[in-house]
Amino acid sequence: SCGTELTDVLTSGGSDTARVNLGNCIAQCISDGSGLSRGCTDCYGSIAACSTSFCLQPCAADPGSAECAQCALDNCPSLDECTGL
Repeated sequence: SCGTELTDVLTSGGSDTARVNLGNCIAQCISDGSGLSRGCTDCYGSIAACSTSFCLQPCAADPGSAECAQCALDNCPSLDECTGL
């Protein structure tokens, strides 16, 4: 359901506005599907949008690769930031 927002990220070169819109869409989708609050899902949406924006090339080829993981670590908030751990 976030196809338009994903396209905007890809065609804008990962602009901040497009990335925020994609993160919001993903967060809302997670919230709607899980019943978790938007406060909880916002960070997860941000991580997904960030990874899409900055790490598409290394992660599209192999999402489980060390290169993909390192790209996310270098460019995006960590899961620890979302959970507060």
